[in-house]
Formats: sequence, structure tokens, C-alpha cells
Amino acid sequence: MATPQQIFVDIDLHQNQLLNPSLQRVSVFPTNPVKSQICYLIADFGAYKGNLPYYYNGFDWIPFNSSQSSGNSGVSCEFSLPETVINTSEYFYSWNKSSDILTSVRSGSTTGLVNDNISPIIAPITGHIVKAYLRLVGAGVQASSVVYPCFFQTEVHIMGISSEGTSTRLDIPIPNTYSIASYYPTPINAKIEVLGLNIPITKGDAIALKFIPDSISHSISSSISQIKNAFVTLTIE
Repeated sequence: MATPQQIFVDIDLHQNQLLNPSLQRVSVFPTNPVKSQICYLIADFGAYKGNLPYYYNGFDWIPFNSSQSSGNSGVSCEFSLPETVINTSEYFYSWNKSSDILTSVRSGSTTGLVNDNISPIIAPITGHIVKAYLRLVGAGVQASSVVYPCFFQTEVHIMGISSEGTSTRLDIPIPNTYSIASYYPTPINAKIEVLGLNIPITKGDAIALKFIPDSISHSISSSISQIKNAFVTLTIE
């Protein structure tokens, strides 16, 4: 391929057509994107589905896919972690068998050993998790300052009979429009939607979601360590 022509100013076509264009084809999203930047993802990349055009909305890459952006299709699986979590253990979102209310169950230790009380959601259809919606009431980081976007780290688990089974990382970016506190969760009332996911699911799979505080996993430059009242909805299509 010839060396691309470097242009450092806007181009005004004076309402003339742009004929036969092609989007930039990438296998990894461009670094340091700007809001409204577009590209074409040629293959699956992490949890993002390949062979789709994407645009950058300021903090995440969103697919040009009306079925995923409309929010009206698919089957939803809802997970709740309403207790205050301080960065000491990994937690599973689940239904506690010993209680009549929706609550959280600790995973057992910082290594994530499975707890007997975890009751995962059984997938009602075969398809892919294509969308995640986070409702986070309170959040904090284990640091004196916050770097944005600050990530809410989770893992989607397909549970085994007596183990955590297989997992796929799902990190939800929280932009600087929300004021995240230091060292202890304070109200932020975040509502974040992530589109373009591509996590395969088979009907009958036992799906569980685990929250991973920053004190355990430092795979991202800035992530949530403390939470209060977190709810995640996964959409399967």
C-alpha cells in the first residue's frame, strides 16, 4: 500500500459527493480516537464483534448496528450486587438461595473460589451477548485521584458443575461526566451502555457475572475498587 497522504486541515467538499469511499479497516481500534471517528473492524476484537463499522462516542466504540442500538430486541439477563463492596474480594452477582431478596454472594476469596450459594442465570436462547447496561449508584477508587475513563471491571462466567468454568472479560468505561470518589463509594448514579459485544452463549448455559475490584486486578490504568448498589443487564441475541 502506498504511503498515506498526510492532511492536517479539514476538507470542505462544498456539498459535493464523496464517491466510492472505504472506511479504514482495522483489527485493533485506533489509539487516541476523537469523538465521531469511524473505522471498520475486520475481525472479532476482545468482546467486540468483527465485520462491522464502528464510531467513537467519546469513551467507547459503538457499532453501526440498529438492532443493537435500538435496545428493543434480544433477551435480557439481570444481575444485582446491592451491598457495599470494599476492595477485599472478588464478588459474583447472583440470587442468594438462602434469601427471598436479590443480593450478592462473595466468591469465597481473592482468587475467586466458587461459593456454593451462587445461583447463575440459565441462558434461555443460543446467541451472543451483544450489549451490557450498567446502573451504578455509588463508586470509588483505591487511590487519591481518578483517571478517566475509569473502568468497572467484570467477568462473564459460563459456570461449570463445581467450578467457575470459562470466563470473558467485560470492562465498562465510565466517563468523566460522573464524579467518582477516592477510597470509599459515594453517589454517582451512572447509567452506561456498552454495545458491540460478541460473547457466545448456548441455550442452557449457566451465566454468572463477577465484579473485580482494582485492588485485585490492575490490568487497566484506572478502575473501580468500591461500589454500592450495582446492577448489570446483559442482552443476548
